This record gives sequence, structure tokens and C-alpha cells, in this order.
Amino acid sequence: MYKLLNLLKFKLSLILSTGFGFWFNRNFYILGWYYYFTQIYCKTNQMRQNKSNNKFAIT
Repeated sequence: MYKLLNLLKFKLSLILSTGFGFWFNRNFYILGWYYYFTQIYCKTNQMRQNKSNNKFAIT
């Protein structure tokens, strides 16, 4: 299992070191930020709204 993980890590590093890897990395980074903003930011906004609207909201 450990050897398999190391092999996968090596393959990933090999892929990421190529031009495709750079493109993939950049897109993954952008997707990560997009996911972060949509998930966490919207959730915090919802929580804020719930606090102001609902007397029984857990604070």
C-alpha cells in the first residue's frame, strides 16, 4: 500500500512538472477558490441572515 502511494505520488509529480501539469494546476487552483467562495462564503451569509431573522438560531 505504501509503495503504491509513493508510486502514485511520483507519477503525479511527473505529470505536474510538465506543461499539462501547469495548466492542470492553475485550473485546479481556480476551481479551488471558486469552490471555497461558493461553499463557505454562501454558508456564512446564510448563517448571518439566520441570526438576524430567527430568534431561535444557534449562535
